Amino acid sequence: MERFQFSLARELRMTRAELLRTMSTREYIKWIAFFQLEQEDQQRAMEDAQDRARAQQLAHQMSGR
Repeated sequence: MERFQFSLARELRMTRAELLRTMSTREYIKWIAFFQLEQEDQQRAMEDAQDRARAQQLAHQMSGR
């Protein structure tokens, strides 16, 4: 949890102490959810790119037969 606090503070360009002093628990929880969704989106995009690359490779292999 502390690592996330430092990451969020860096993102918001403030110290961790400022973050903890000024941010409500409600907003903090919303930031956690936001970063989780963002991470899921990035993971899904990476998986989609890998799937497309595999499909292209397979199509290329099949066209060479």
